[in-house]
Amino acid sequence: MSKQLLILGGGFGLYGYLPAAIEANWRVSTLERYENFINNRIELVDFVNQITFLREESLDLNSFGGIVVARNPTEQFKFVLESSNYNGHYFLEKPIGNTKETSLELLNILHARASSFSIAYLFRYQDWYKEVFSAARDNYNMLINWKIPHTKKNSWKNDPTLGGGVLSYYGIHLLALIAELRIEPENLQLFYKSDILRIESNKSSKLLQIELSTSSTPAFEISLSSPGGSFHWSGASPFGPIPIAGIPDPRIPGLTQYLSESRERKDSIKILILERRIQELRDTISRFL
Repeated sequence: MSKQLLILGGGFGLYGYLPAAIEANWRVSTLERYENFINNRIELVDFVNQITFLREESLDLNSFGGIVVARNPTEQFKFVLESSNYNGHYFLEKPIGNTKETSLELLNILHARASSFSIAYLFRYQDWYKEVFSAARDNYNMLINWKIPHTKKNSWKNDPTLGGGVLSYYGIHLLALIAELRIEPENLQLFYKSDILRIESNKSSKLLQIELSTSSTPAFEISLSSPGGSFHWSGASPFGPIPIAGIPDPRIPGLTQYLSESRERKDSIKILILERRIQELRDTISRFL
């Protein structure tokens, strides 16, 4: 795979993916209209001389081994749809579509093209996530309490029809966890009231309890007990401190690992299977909400 990486997205694409990609030894290009944003971010300004700035209308996509599509679900779908001749690796954000239908359509498009792609579920690069899967092979009792920060009222992240909302924007990480633990939708119990969502599973000797809620004081806590041991982790967010402008985003180490591992082509069939399980969970819960 070519070491040339194109980053599309003026938010997390820049303050998250950009420093992570440089750390992972990619040669980074992005759009020239983002240059002022980078120059005005104290934690990014030192990277300016390591970036090639390009005009969007003159891009030759196949000169890049990878493309980061850090855009909202609607724009991400449109970009993949319109870049049908691209033969490199797509680094996609989640949710990959604003609905189950658009998500599955995008997966089918990628599969039909035999595209190389990966999806940025960064939880799996956190130490607590690795501990969970080390301990949760057999019987377990797991509790997760995630208090999510409020987002701007006019943001797509608050609108479920655009792929936002407490379930699709934040909770999609935990749906990936449920899918990887192979908990079937029919074994879930759901409780929803206002901006609080509880997901529980009590199948055999495996107990999972998740609570998602919005709060002015964000926090994340996970506790697990199993025959393999007990584990407890807590922090302001699943990644550590809450991101603040001017300070490197705490998701960067996990993102660096993700971008490094995905330099080689991944088994897209495994990614497809997992993502379809995630979309089935998302659809089951969405219908309840």
